[in-house]
Amino acid sequence: RLQAIFNGTPYTGPGGSFTPAGRHAAFATNVGTLVEPLTVADARAFLNRWPKNVGSHNDQIMQWQTCFPQGSSGTGWVGRLADQLYSSGNKAEHLFNMISLDGVSPALTGSRYQHHTDGSSSGFVNAMSAPVGPSADRYVKGREALQAILQGQLDGSAQTNILTRAYARSVLEGLQANEEYQDKLNAVAVPSPILSVSNTHNMVGKMRRVAHIIKAFRTAATNGGASYTGPRRQVFFLTLGGWDHHNGTGSTHFDFMNLLDGALAEFYAQMEAQGALNDVTAFTASDFGRALVPNGDGTDHAWGGNQIVMGGAVNGGDIYGQYPAMLRKADNETLSADLYGNGVFVPTLAVDQYMQRLGKWLLVGTGGSGWSDSQDTSPWRQVLPNWGGFATLPIGQQYANNLML
Repeated sequence: RLQAIFNGTPYTGPGGSFTPAGRHAAFATNVGTLVEPLTVADARAFLNRWPKNVGSHNDQIMQWQTCFPQGSSGTGWVGRLADQLYSSGNKAEHLFNMISLDGVSPALTGSRYQHHTDGSSSGFVNAMSAPVGPSADRYVKGREALQAILQGQLDGSAQTNILTRAYARSVLEGLQANEEYQDKLNAVAVPSPILSVSNTHNMVGKMRRVAHIIKAFRTAATNGGASYTGPRRQVFFLTLGGWDHHNGTGSTHFDFMNLLDGALAEFYAQMEAQGALNDVTAFTASDFGRALVPNGDGTDHAWGGNQIVMGGAVNGGDIYGQYPAMLRKADNETLSADLYGNGVFVPTLAVDQYMQRLGKWLLVGTGGSGWSDSQDTSPWRQVLPNWGGFATLPIGQQYANNLML
C-alpha cells in the first residue's frame, strides 16, 4: 500500500483496493541525530562532537524530539516552534495546536505552550468528558470543590495554601479544556473505516482518531469562518513501539511493517476522503536505524536510518538525502561509510534538517513563512539550537528544496 502511494499507482490486494491521488510518499535517507556535521573519517577519529549516548533508546528518542543531542532539554522542537509562532497571540486560540495521543510528548512541549493529551487510548475521555449517573454527580461536585478552592473557601475556612490553589487551577483548566475538546469532536461523526486492515497495537485506531480530530477542527474552522478562534495548524504525536528486533527480524519486522503499511494507507484514504490531502503531512521519526549485518536472526542498534514522509504536499516517488554506499568497512576502509564494519552508518542528514523542512512547510501562510534559513538572527536558531551548523550545507539545501511541494 505504501508502495502504491509512493508510485501513485492503484493498489489491489488484501484489505481493500484504493487509488492514490498522486505520488504522495517519499523517503528521507540516513537521517540521525547530529550535534554538528560529521564525516565518517571525523567520526572514527572522534574529531567532532557526537550526540550523547548514541545507541541508547531513551537518549536517542529524547534527542529526536528535542533536537538537542549534546545534552538534555525541557522543551521540544515543535513546542519551541509554537513558542516562536504564537509569542504574541491569545493562548486560548492555540490551546489545541499540539495534541498527543500517547501521553507526555517532549517534542510537543514548549516554554509558553503545552500540548493537549487526547485520552482516547486510555479511556480517560470516556470516563471524564461526558459522565452519566453517579459518575456525573461526582464530576459536578469535584468541579465545585475545585472552584471553591480558587475562591478561597473550603469547608467554611479560607484556603491560603498556594500549592493547593495552583493544583486546583491546573486540574480545573484541564477539565474545562477537555470538555471543550470533546464538544468539538462530538459535533462531527466519527469517520467510518475505509480499508480493512489489522489494528494490532491500536495503531490503525489511533490514526483513525487523528482523522476524526482533523475532521472536527476543519469543520469548526469552516463553519466559524473568519470569526473562528481555534487552531488552524496542528501537530499530532502518536507512537508505535516494539521495533527493537534483536531476534526474529525475519518475521517480527515484517509484521510491524505490514501494520505500519496498513495504518498509513488508512490515514491516507481518510485524508483523501476529507479533501485534506494537501493540508496534512505525516512523517515518521525513530531513535536510530538497525545494523545491516545480522547478529544471527536479528539486528543490533545502529545510527542513521530511513524515514517516511507522506501527504499531498510531498514531492513523492523519490528518496531524499545521501544514501550511503553499501560497502563494508572490512572490504574497503577508505571508501566505506560503514562506521564499525557491521552496517552502522554515520547520518548524512541531521534530524535538524529533517524537522526544519517539515516545520517550514507548517509555517506557510503565517508570519513565520519568511523565516531565513541561514541568518544568524533567524528564529530557527531558537527552534533548533544547532541549526547554525547545518543551515548552509548543500545536502540539506537539496533536501529542503525538493521534498515538499
